[in-house]
Amino acid sequence: GVMGFVGCTGRHAIEAAQQYSSSLGLPFFGPVSGDPLLRQPFVPNVFPVRASQTDEGIAMVQQLRVSQGLQVLVLFYEEGFADPAAVTAISLACNSTGLALVASVAYNSTTYSGNDDVGVN
Repeated sequence: GVMGFVGCTGRHAIEAAQQYSSSLGLPFFGPVSGDPLLRQPFVPNVFPVRASQTDEGIAMVQQLRVSQGLQVLVLFYEEGFADPAAVTAISLACNSTGLALVASVAYNSTTYSGNDDVGVN
């Protein structure tokens, strides 16, 4: 019989595998995603191999500021894809490290042609 699920990429595939494995009470090892659906609320049978988007964002800000000496940052993120908590965490990490977040820009990947004007939030 089936003992568990191993590995998966892509939000839709991960979501389906997580729901199915949870419904059967099986472990789901190694989904490759920082998506909050694997963490919030806590899902005891899921063991992701990638950090959350929030943790990754904080680590990137710290690396850019402390190790690379970056002083100014513009954040681009895909509308509806990035975890809002991750965007907030990046902003807070910028404040705590002294990195100036001068703009936060959401874009829609299905409609952005590369030639469009991008609105800055």
